Amino acid sequence: MNKTPNTSAQLEDFLSLLDLSAEEKKVYSALVTSTDQTVLQISTKSQVNRTTAYRILERLKSLGLVEEIIEANRIKYSKSSSDRLRLLVQQHQARSRQLNQLLPQVTSFINQVSASALPGTKVLFYRGQEGIRQMAWNNLKCRNPLVGFTYRPYVEIVGEKFIRDWLDRWLEKKMVLRDIYSDTYLEVRDQFYHKETVLYDPKIFISRYISSGVLNITHQMDIYDNVLAIYNWHEGEIFGVEIHNDKVAQVQKQIFEIVWKMAIPESELKHARQTPRQSP
Repeated sequence: MNKTPNTSAQLEDFLSLLDLSAEEKKVYSALVTSTDQTVLQISTKSQVNRTTAYRILERLKSLGLVEEIIEANRIKYSKSSSDRLRLLVQQHQARSRQLNQLLPQVTSFINQVSASALPGTKVLFYRGQEGIRQMAWNNLKCRNPLVGFTYRPYVEIVGEKFIRDWLDRWLEKKMVLRDIYSDTYLEVRDQFYHKETVLYDPKIFISRYISSGVLNITHQMDIYDNVLAIYNWHEGEIFGVEIHNDKVAQVQKQIFEIVWKMAIPESELKHARQTPRQSP
């Protein structure tokens, strides 16, 4: 029996647990099936542009996942041995144990400093895929409709299974979500939302488009209750920030409403699908 599909899924899950981004996973997977490849070959196979592929290879090399092979007239890359993967897992386990030991003291210290230095304000930082997933799960707690600016499809970083679970929970809330997206989203959305993608009620997920010439959206932003959440996960950088401050959130909501009035409803956008898009 052919177990390749299941094995490929397990590899992707494994790489996700190592905090590799979607593009980093594509590059590494390209090396798994064929060894000793040039940057151009890897770029073609992974469908990641050459400049980004080179930068990713340098990072994977620093992690010990990739080896560089210098030949007479060119440089090739190959995946490292499985022993290196085992060592990397052991390092993650050791780091996790250390973090768990330090967490109570660090949490107590941060809360004390935040309470004294920034009354009424809390700033939380997140890193990696799990950090972005946590931020997405946090916005399910919102008590009022969520608004925001969409840079790239959420599914790109959190994965299809997570986004479906998130959407199911959001639909249970019966809460409205309004977002504004720009040209970058239009350029990449069909890479992630295929014809078989489940679409949702446009009365719940309401989207509008604004030209990048008017507002160039360069990162993801959610605004709800007293929270301003900012995300970035493109080109290897995976991080997010939550600012819990009522005044900051209210100002951003006002800015959103101004842009909303300028934006074009998705139903009127000639490039939009005939059916509403999956959101977020």
